[in-house]
Amino acid sequence: MSIIHIIAKDSDSGINGQIEYDISGNVPLTFLINKITGVVTLEEPLDREKINEYNMSVIAYDMGVASRSQTSTLIITVGDVNDNPPVFSQKSYTALIQIHNHLGCS
Repeated sequence: MSIIHIIAKDSDSGINGQIEYDISGNVPLTFLINKITGVVTLEEPLDREKINEYNMSVIAYDMGVASRSQTSTLIITVGDVNDNPPVFSQKSYTALIQIHNHLGCS
């Protein structure tokens, strides 16, 4: 699953203008970055109950002989989803429903 697409630009031409990407501070290795495209993907599903925020660095570097790089911080906050099944205190429930009630009546 694609999370974000990192884009860096270099005004140099030829190999000096080609950019590759890397990611660091990604423990456990939950996110992968395609070193050519900069697309960050999930390696495994996220669970807010385990880790609610990931803080890592994305590095873009050119392919020149004296390679230059730039680092940016990537923070991913995991939203909470109700992923737990409902729990009932009783095995069964009984309710009386009036036959002449209209829809939405209580």
